Amino acid sequence: MRAVRSLAQTVAPVVFMASLAIFSSSILAQTIETTLAPKTKTWSGSFSTSLNSNTEKFGSENHVFTNDYMLGLKHPIGTHAVDMNVSASKDLLGERKYEWTNVTIGYSTPTKSLNNVLDLKLKTSLMAPLNENQRKNESLITQLTLSPSLTFKLEELGFSGVTLAYRPFVRQNFHEYTVSAEGRSNTERSIRQRLALGFSVTDNLSIDFDGVYQRNFTYQGTATDSYSLDESISYSFTSSFSCSLGHTTDGSVLAADGRTTNIEFSNIRTGMYYASADFTF
Repeated sequence: MRAVRSLAQTVAPVVFMASLAIFSSSILAQTIETTLAPKTKTWSGSFSTSLNSNTEKFGSENHVFTNDYMLGLKHPIGTHAVDMNVSASKDLLGERKYEWTNVTIGYSTPTKSLNNVLDLKLKTSLMAPLNENQRKNESLITQLTLSPSLTFKLEELGFSGVTLAYRPFVRQNFHEYTVSAEGRSNTERSIRQRLALGFSVTDNLSIDFDGVYQRNFTYQGTATDSYSLDESISYSFTSSFSCSLGHTTDGSVLAADGRTTNIEFSNIRTGMYYASADFTF
């Protein structure tokens, strides 16, 4: 039942020192920049809020209706950048409680052009669980993610107004115990494949498709595959304000028999519809 607690205890100080080093570098870079150059805007941010509902009848036992929030801040360090994101959710049914989700601190490299078609960007992030279920039930300590991003410049191939990006990640979780309080195996490691396709209909209107295939590994070595699909339409009212309407569905890649494909673009049990407003500053 006990996970590699000693490993977690060893990693936690290292992770803390790495985060401290990043922020120390940020402060040093900002001091140098302030001394040698005129004052410029060093922080940028974003805020988004969304209403989410499934397709179950309103008021029924299985109906889901939530309001999600996400705040992000970004600070450049030369051509690199550090960022912090915090998210929360409020159930609009039942007890209507606010629930913090997670806070993440990330470090990203500048975009590097590999050739006239491909751009590469690397990011690593550290997550601190604010969610009570993850902390108490799953005994999650922290989560480390490495996520490269490949962007295809399709306009160079004659596809104007079309964007395509491949954004995989490798994620390592650190738990105090290998099994949750409910007796379920905790996920030790995840590998995700993500493909994002976008179409600019006009300067303000866009349509986006997002597909994710993810494999999770437990501490016992068991692997499970999951997927998620997202389709949305967005309209930018200004350069700093946009709204989106979309649909998402997710689930297990394989059915209960372990052989039949279970991937569906629409599922009345797992499908969710959402409306979101996004602000940048």
